[in-house]
Amino acid sequence: MTTLEQFKQVRTSVSPEVQSELFQLMSKDPDAAISRMVEIAGEKGLKMSSEEVRGFLRQMDDEEELMTSN
Repeated sequence: MTTLEQFKQVRTSVSPEVQSELFQLMSKDPDAAISRMVEIAGEKGLKMSSEEVRGFLRQMDDEEELMTSN
Protein backbone atom coordinates (compact mmCIF):
# COMPACT_ATOMS: atom_id res chain seq x y z
CA MET A 1 0.00 0.00 0.00
CA THR A 2 1.36 3.39 -0.99
CA THR A 3 1.63 6.07 1.68
CA LEU A 4 0.95 9.78 1.45
CA GLU A 5 4.68 10.44 1.85
CA GLN A 6 5.48 8.18 -1.12
CA PHE A 7 2.84 9.98 -3.17
CA LYS A 8 4.38 13.34 -2.24
CA GLN A 9 7.83 12.07 -3.25
CA VAL A 10 6.53 11.03 -6.67
CA ARG A 11 4.79 14.37 -7.03
CA THR A 12 7.96 16.34 -6.34
CA SER A 13 10.08 14.08 -8.55
CA VAL A 14 8.28 14.90 -11.79
CA SER A 15 9.37 17.80 -13.96
CA PRO A 16 7.65 21.19 -13.75
CA GLU A 17 6.29 20.54 -17.24
CA VAL A 18 4.56 17.35 -16.09
CA GLN A 19 3.24 19.12 -12.99
CA SER A 20 1.82 21.84 -15.25
CA GLU A 21 0.29 19.22 -17.55
CA LEU A 22 -1.37 17.53 -14.56
CA PHE A 23 -2.68 20.83 -13.20
CA GLN A 24 -4.23 21.73 -16.56
CA LEU A 25 -5.65 18.26 -16.97
CA MET A 26 -7.10 18.35 -13.45
CA SER A 27 -9.04 21.51 -14.27
CA LYS A 28 -10.40 20.04 -17.53
CA ASP A 29 -10.76 16.32 -16.81
CA PRO A 30 -10.04 15.30 -13.20
CA ASP A 31 -10.51 11.59 -13.91
CA ALA A 32 -7.92 11.71 -16.70
CA ALA A 33 -5.52 13.61 -14.42
CA ILE A 34 -5.90 11.02 -11.69
CA SER A 35 -5.36 8.20 -14.19
CA ARG A 36 -2.18 9.95 -15.35
CA MET A 37 -1.00 10.23 -11.72
CA VAL A 38 -1.56 6.49 -11.25
CA GLU A 39 0.44 5.89 -14.43
CA ILE A 40 3.30 8.14 -13.29
CA ALA A 41 3.41 6.42 -9.90
CA GLY A 42 3.60 3.06 -11.68
CA GLU A 43 6.55 4.32 -13.72
CA LYS A 44 8.24 5.16 -10.39
CA GLY A 45 7.56 1.66 -9.06
CA LEU A 46 4.55 2.46 -6.90
CA LYS A 47 1.22 0.74 -7.28
CA MET A 48 -1.77 2.84 -6.33
CA SER A 49 -5.41 3.07 -7.28
CA SER A 50 -7.38 6.06 -8.46
CA GLU A 51 -9.17 6.08 -5.12
CA GLU A 52 -5.87 6.25 -3.26
CA VAL A 53 -4.78 9.21 -5.40
CA ARG A 54 -8.09 10.96 -4.71
CA GLY A 55 -7.61 10.36 -0.98
CA PHE A 56 -4.04 11.69 -1.06
CA LEU A 57 -5.15 14.79 -2.96
CA ARG A 58 -7.96 15.37 -0.44
CA GLN A 59 -5.51 15.02 2.45
CA MET A 60 -3.08 17.44 0.84
CA ASP A 61 -5.90 19.88 0.12
CA ASP A 62 -7.10 19.64 3.74
CA GLU A 63 -3.55 20.38 4.88
CA GLU A 64 -3.30 23.21 2.32
CA GLU A 65 -0.28 21.58 0.69
CA LEU A 66 -1.56 21.56 -2.87
CA MET A 67 -1.14 25.27 -3.40
CA THR A 68 2.15 25.61 -1.52
CA SER A 69 4.07 22.60 -2.84
CA ASN A 70 6.06 22.57 -6.07
